[in-house]
Amino acid sequence: PDPDLLTVISGNLGNGVEMRGTHDNSVVGSLIGTDAFGVLPLPNLGNGVFISNSCDNVIGRTFSGTNGNTGGPANLIAFNGADGVLIDSGSRNAISQNSIYGNAMLGIELGAWANMNQAAPVLSSVRMLPLGTQVSGTLTSQPNATYTIEFFANDTNAPSGRISLGFRTVRTNSAGVATFTFFGPPLPNGMHFVSATATDARNNTSEFSWAPV
Repeated sequence: PDPDLLTVISGNLGNGVEMRGTHDNSVVGSLIGTDAFGVLPLPNLGNGVFISNSCDNVIGRTFSGTNGNTGGPANLIAFNGADGVLIDSGSRNAISQNSIYGNAMLGIELGAWANMNQAAPVLSSVRMLPLGTQVSGTLTSQPNATYTIEFFANDTNAPSGRISLGFRTVRTNSAGVATFTFFGPPLPNGMHFVSATATDARNNTSEFSWAPV
């Protein structure tokens, strides 16, 4: 098992982690929905993480720097009976540097106006190059604002983020549009899809978008 993932939150009849009317919490170093080795399913029958009427929480780690790779996952959130992470209501809830896959519904789901309805990036092109992976796309959001876009490799055509490829920052123009090209490492064997999230400067994270290679 990953030595950084030490807490098992699995096998519950409802949600694995719940935050209701709270703030300034962090979830890190956890296996949510798996066995202690992070391999076999031991699902929570609800969501892996459920957040309601809460703000300023972090599921994972916050970003540092402007571009680059993120290293090992902060949490593994997999195989749960509903969403991996559901933010039903609230804002400024960051979801970053996790491995989220294999959940019955969405990897990340936002309720109406949760996380300020932060838009996901649109991935228009994914290319395998001799030394890595090139991802191009656009983000349409608030004008003249800075966002962090995180990229993931996946083995299925699903709204998930299994293996982090890295991240980069972008800034929208006066129309609220930013175009980007990200150069990351080669996709691991068996990975044929790339997904992405966008997080604004106040830590509102979007749902996943994804595209095939």
